[in-house]
Amino acid sequence: PSITEILFRIGAGDSVKAITYHSTYPPETTTKEIVGGFFLPSVKAIEAIGPDVIFHSRFHRQVMDKFGHGKCLLIDLETGSIADSYENILVLGKIFNKENEAAELVAGIKDQLDTIAGKVARIPQEKRKTVIRFMGRDRIMTPGDDSFQNEMIKAAGGIPPELGKNGNIVVITKE
Repeated sequence: PSITEILFRIGAGDSVKAITYHSTYPPETTTKEIVGGFFLPSVKAIEAIGPDVIFHSRFHRQVMDKFGHGKCLLIDLETGSIADSYENILVLGKIFNKENEAAELVAGIKDQLDTIAGKVARIPQEKRKTVIRFMGRDRIMTPGDDSFQNEMIKAAGGIPPELGKNGNIVVITKE
């Protein structure tokens, strides 16, 4: 979903042929073919489209096995930090000949985060709220202590819990 949004934001949305059903922004994504969900993309649906490039995640083992042998270009742009997200935007700008648009998007995000940081700095630590993001259907998951998502929570003035678990997504229990 984040790659989809970035491509549309830099003006490369016409290059997007298919998305997962988690890609809901911007509204123009509704015209794109859906190839399953983020955690379970349909290899058959992807194959029917015949893509030149697939943006994937390390979770997409079936996609890598099916298409990773020269059938098309596989690109993994994992985001582990805010700095990674800037780099990924600039890489996408290079790939799609939208370098100026990508640089403008990064500059705009940095400006927004600077504005937020200035506002957050005025909030005393004892008045900040603890924030946790839950995910999942069958299992309860949350971002790990060192995750990009928790970095964003901190940038917004929130205090993520320290669970003693690292990673983008960690399984947790009620306890």
